Amino acid sequence: MAFEQLRTGRQRRGEIEYVVVGFEDATPLKEREDKLTSEKTRLLELYSERLFDPFLDAADGEVRIDVDEIVTLPDGTTLQYVTTTGISAKAVGEAFERQHSVRDVRLLRSTEGQNRLEVHVETPTVPLVFDELGGQVLSLLRVRSDDTPVLTGELPGDVDPRTAVQAARRVHPDIELVSQELRYSPHLLYDIVADVLTDKQFAALQIAYYGGYFDTPRTSDGDELAARLGITRQTFNQHLRKAERTVFEQLFEASGKAAR
Repeated sequence: MAFEQLRTGRQRRGEIEYVVVGFEDATPLKEREDKLTSEKTRLLELYSERLFDPFLDAADGEVRIDVDEIVTLPDGTTLQYVTTTGISAKAVGEAFERQHSVRDVRLLRSTEGQNRLEVHVETPTVPLVFDELGGQVLSLLRVRSDDTPVLTGELPGDVDPRTAVQAARRVHPDIELVSQELRYSPHLLYDIVADVLTDKQFAALQIAYYGGYFDTPRTSDGDELAARLGITRQTFNQHLRKAERTVFEQLFEASGKAAR
């Protein structure tokens, strides 16, 4: 049981002082802690000539496009934060812009052959397919040791990979399953924080981090990010403060104390 509220009353002239304590079921807290336990995940590798060719044709080396995060906006569109190597910022931006689902592309950072971009897309997309199934796309494109380009994604172990492939084919009809591997993967702080925050608070934290709000100098300011979420700058700041406090509480009060 978890402590919920404390109500006190004091009456004068010798009458009884009382304290009323209320409790609530701690099951949700226990379920949140249980997310720290390990469970099976499934690693999938997919192939799509239609998806890969625009990037491979523009590459000046061994191209790789990692998906750092996706954030769903209130209007139903999504921001995909990606990091690329082996392809110029201009070329990868143009390759993304040629995809019919892409609204706009913003270069956030370009250093030593590595680029980070924010890609604003309409649904459906393959990363969103994985996200809706409880998984994530790790790499939109990477080249295996046998020179085969693949998309790499993770799914919960109890999700049939055919479900993901069929859904992904609604985006790119030529997608094929190349390989799959069942493995153990722990749920860590990310899952705890995502569960505690509201969707808007978590989205504010995601786009602040991946959009370069914490970089020096900043590549996105609070007004830009608030506009992405369709909220005021003040509300964005409130969401971000709540998110930051939650992260630190879990780090220092929950996980930190348990580790000592």
